[in-house]
Amino acid sequence: MVIRRSALALMLMGSCACMAQTKYNGQLEPGLSTMDDAERVLGKPLNALSKTRFEYPPPAGASKLRIDFLGRTVNLIHVEFQKPYDRGALTQAMKLPERPQTSKTSDCGYMVEYYGAPALIALSYSSTQTSSGVTSLLYYSPTSFAMASQIPLQSCAGANKKGS
Repeated sequence: MVIRRSALALMLMGSCACMAQTKYNGQLEPGLSTMDDAERVLGKPLNALSKTRFEYPPPAGASKLRIDFLGRTVNLIHVEFQKPYDRGALTQAMKLPERPQTSKTSDCGYMVEYYGAPALIALSYSSTQTSSGVTSLLYYSPTSFAMASQIPLQSCAGANKKGS
């Protein structure tokens, strides 16, 4: 069952994809926020999965919330949902363009759509079809987004001029 409630999706994300990079919960920005910021916003980690990856209490509707750090800076925020979300409702709630900048099929056989500047996020699906629903949402730092998506970094002004 794909969840279609955009209000719930917006509550989960707490994001604004206007002219600035998308922030998780409106507060944590990969590439700028720190480990201390994450603890202030989310509380203490539930588990240390490695020296650089920590699991935090997930928000309502999510089954997992993991943060990867580069040093003490947030590098990637990965939210896994309990049930798939409707792509259209989620992209609308997050004010994302209809089409991603690029998409790939992972080695595990599921689709990942990458939304470049200013959002710097990816939507992950349970299959190669977007109709399967969004199963996780990833918030990237600029550098980690470029590496994951293989889209060269560009300024927001450059993206807007090109109509992206």
